[in-house]
Amino acid sequence: MQSLSLPAGWTGVVGASRADELAFLRQAATSPDVRVVEDPGPLTDDARAALVASLRTHPGIGLIASRDRALLDELTTATVRIDRHGARLYLGSYSTARAAWQAEGEARGRERATAQNRHQARLAEQAHHTAIAAAQQRAATMSARGASQRWKGNAAMRGRK
Repeated sequence: MQSLSLPAGWTGVVGASRADELAFLRQAATSPDVRVVEDPGPLTDDARAALVASLRTHPGIGLIASRDRALLDELTTATVRIDRHGARLYLGSYSTARAAWQAEGEARGRERATAQNRHQARLAEQAHHTAIAAAQQRAATMSARGASQRWKGNAAMRGRK
């Protein structure tokens, strides 16, 4: 936010007299740096034109909360989007900004899908290695059992002779 322009000699409101505070507030009210406009709802053509003209000639920052995308496109030169990822500034009209953040969202979705696919592939590879190790363990156990049984069988045959 830009600072308010103060008359010469002003250092701020802190410690100022009540008259100085009121003069400061009057100055701020007549030429605010930030104009906040909430969606007024459906407007007549004349009211909409007056709102647009007022906001276009405002020398400071305009903060507009509206669902009227045509109004936003007509007025905005930059859009700040606040979501769970934080706040981000997009230059250009509202439609340009919206297209940019949708593209970013799609890119994040593709990145998530790619990461999930890599994770699934790692899990499948781990399962494959686990299955191979289990099969080798079974084969080793069967081989040891077979050798043990053969040895026992040979010993029994030796004892008969």
